[in-house]
Amino acid sequence: MATHLAHRIPWTSLGDLLKKGATTSSNPNLQPEHKKMLRHFARCLRDALLEFKESDKSTDEERRKFDPNTWGVYSWSAQGMMGYYQSLASGYCELNLILSDPEVFVPLLLREGPFGWNWTWAMRVLCNDADGGHPDWLADHLCPAFANGRLKPLTAEVLQILREHCALLFRCMYSISGENALLNEDLGLILQNNVVEYVPYFDEYDQPIRRR
Repeated sequence: MATHLAHRIPWTSLGDLLKKGATTSSNPNLQPEHKKMLRHFARCLRDALLEFKESDKSTDEERRKFDPNTWGVYSWSAQGMMGYYQSLASGYCELNLILSDPEVFVPLLLREGPFGWNWTWAMRVLCNDADGGHPDWLADHLCPAFANGRLKPLTAEVLQILREHCALLFRCMYSISGENALLNEDLGLILQNNVVEYVPYFDEYDQPIRRR
């Protein structure tokens, strides 16, 4: 299944950065050449968001529906709640990476349990199963791809749900009203802190932890 905007966004480059991080847990910080790759990825994503925002012909009612500022959640993560900047960017990237190469990124991004692949924190938020959760109309679209907190087998139907949800998240990303950190240089930092440097490692209690 193709990724969202495969012709515009260099998903292979982002995937390479995550694979590098997974094999260098003793020194997870990005080197200058890898930061350059991440800046390029962020610029491609930001340019696509700006282009779609400028050409959007939605009604005011549709824009409000997709505007995270109307969801009643934080914009930035705080007090144990994932903000919408992080949930949108992380969720969009995680789902696209799984679409790009499931055999690599399902075991890299998710945690294998006795009954299947457990979802990530961002995926819980996307499905409105954690603080900062996305609205029901949006979460209800993605929930059929999961069962009991685990990603279902990647059938054609499940892959289609993931890809369609990427398009919905993308629309939410460019529909943020007012100041939008995803449309400026903050996007690179959001991706670095919440995607590239957050390959899930687990502590002795089987809880996800950052590698720094």
